[in-house]
Amino acid sequence: MPTPQQATDTVYGAFNTAWAVNSTYPVVWPNKKPDTEPMKQGNPWAFVRIAHKTGRQVSLPGVDGKRIWERKGQLVCEIYTPSGEGTQAAYTLARLVELAFLGKTIDSVRFRAIQIKEGGIHGNWFLVTVTAEFEYDEIV
Repeated sequence: MPTPQQATDTVYGAFNTAWAVNSTYPVVWPNKKPDTEPMKQGNPWAFVRIAHKTGRQVSLPGVDGKRIWERKGQLVCEIYTPSGEGTQAAYTLARLVELAFLGKTIDSVRFRAIQIKEGGIHGNWFLVTVTAEFEYDEIV
C-alpha cells in the first residue's frame, strides 16, 4: 500500500516509460527548471503534473490501530506540438500517454477515467491534454 510520494513516483514512472520513446521531446516537471527551454527548441514537449485530491478513511482500526485510507489524484499531461503542422503528432503523443495508464493497475495504483482533450492553439503551439484519474489505498 503506497504512500502519496510512492504513488507519485509510480505515476511519473509510468509516464516516463511511455514518453521514453521520444527522447528528444522534453518534459517540464513541477518545481524543476527544465534542462532546455522547450518553447525555443521547436519539438513537441510536455508539461506533467499530479494533483492529489481528497482522501477518506475506509476501514476501522485494526489490532495495530492502523486504518486504510483511500487516496485519489489526477495526472495532467499537457502536450504541445508546433502549430500549423496538423494534429497527428499531438494525437499520437496523447495516445502514447493514454495507453500508459488505460485499464492498468501499477504498484497498487489504479487508473481510471483517462481522457484526451483538445486545447487548441496557444501561441505557436497546439495543445492536447491527457488526464488520468488514479486511486490507491494507504495504511496509516
